[in-house]
Amino acid sequence: MSSPADQLVEHFFRHESASLIAVLIRAFGIRRSEQIEDVVQAAMLEGMTVWKHHSLSDNPAGWIHQ
Repeated sequence: MSSPADQLVEHFFRHESASLIAVLIRAFGIRRSEQIEDVVQAAMLEGMTVWKHHSLSDNPAGWIHQ
């Protein structure tokens, strides 16, 4: 059974990652898309770790984008 943090990160990975990747590509360029995808994945993993051991953020989307 998944924890609420796991479910939230899974939802974000499906729904927010594309948005975040697009924002970062606009900021840093398409040539860095592979690095950007790695950074987004790392942010998702960090979110899952932090939210599992602490409380969920009041604004998870903002937390991930920050």
